[in-house]
Amino acid sequence: DTWEKEGRNHVVFLQDTNALIVNSVLPTLGVSIAKGFHMNSICIPRLAGEAAGAIARLEHKTDPEKSLVINVEYNQLDPLLKTQGDKKGDVPDPATGYSPFPGNSNILVLEMSAYAKTLRGEDQGVVVEFVNPKYKDDTRTEFKKPTRLECMMQDIPKLFQKEMGSDANIGFTNFDRWFSFSPAKNSLESGVDAVKGGSNAPGTMSSAESDKYVQNQRKLKFAGMDIDVTEEEDLVSVAGIPITPGPRVILCPGFAITQEEIMNKISGGKITTRSSLVLEGEGLVVKDLDLDGALVIRTGHDCSVTVDGLVVRNQGYEIETVPEGADVPEEVAIRGYTMAKREVMEIIITEPGKYSVGKDGEVTKLM
Repeated sequence: DTWEKEGRNHVVFLQDTNALIVNSVLPTLGVSIAKGFHMNSICIPRLAGEAAGAIARLEHKTDPEKSLVINVEYNQLDPLLKTQGDKKGDVPDPATGYSPFPGNSNILVLEMSAYAKTLRGEDQGVVVEFVNPKYKDDTRTEFKKPTRLECMMQDIPKLFQKEMGSDANIGFTNFDRWFSFSPAKNSLESGVDAVKGGSNAPGTMSSAESDKYVQNQRKLKFAGMDIDVTEEEDLVSVAGIPITPGPRVILCPGFAITQEEIMNKISGGKITTRSSLVLEGEGLVVKDLDLDGALVIRTGHDCSVTVDGLVVRNQGYEIETVPEGADVPEEVAIRGYTMAKREVMEIIITEPGKYSVGKDGEVTKLM
């Protein structure tokens, strides 16, 4: 009620530990407005057999108006497909190598009036319960963990259709995986087992972190920087999980979210593969950076900082694998490695004002 009174038109549900999705929310909102979608699911190309739901159109046998675009959970998809068409099940499309059905990232954009109408309807927004048992192995005779009842937000199209009938407009927006999807949802052990089984999407903390670095490599490359972008054949195995050898790049939201922002704040420059870079600050501009090592630049609010021609040469950060059974903090254990910070250049500016940073890293306050 409060959101409606405030004049808000859409609500976005962020439901997963998927940092890459930040890139996709604004364009998906634009698609929702342009297409008049009551619900819009952010999707990615799905690997056949992947433990991710798929968006499909379910055709009603006798009443076309009851057909529905909705998520089909992965444990239901294969049995369903084995009763349809060629009856091969959840297999890849030979032309693309991916499932023909978009993968559901569980990030949902709902139109406010339709959502409010559904919450006030007969079911009060309560979707039917669902069970997805997790088995230890393919024999399916022993549970990996206790099975639980779930109520899945992505099932709400059923309620939309109940309240609005055939007027319910449900859609999806598909993005490249590197741009939108790499959740940290599995333990290191589960991820290693997945890799051994042939998966290239282990879904661990380390793989999600690696994919974030690769995403930022691509963004800087597109902005014109001389930087290697890690491809699948370049990945190195650390604690049993394939990750990028570098460069490790973090572009904080306070620095840039959209590619347009990055294009306006980065020009030229080069970064070596072994390097690590962190950029934070809404008023930060970086020109012709030459980095071989580790560099952290953080600027505060009301700080206008131009870094021009900075050259950095230091030992940087190195990956150190954690020995099996080592007593380390949980945030290290779930990755299976830590970063040995040998040497880093840090430029931290918090006092409001206008600054320049030159080739040697010296900070000059201009006003």
